[in-house]
Amino acid sequence: MFSHMSFTIKYLNYLIGAACRLMWPSDRLIVQVLDDSTDPDIMELISKECGKWASKDI
Repeated sequence: MFSHMSFTIKYLNYLIGAACRLMWPSDRLIVQVLDDSTDPDIMELISKECGKWASKDI
């Protein structure tokens, strides 16, 4: 059975990570995550994943 939350968690981390791992000069790369979710759990997951990459100066 399809689980929206497990799908979201799996691909949210994958997609944000893929964008942040691009082989591109870090001073020329800006990753913007656009989220129209109203689900607080999803919003928190996005914030945590973005924070993880931001702590690596990406």
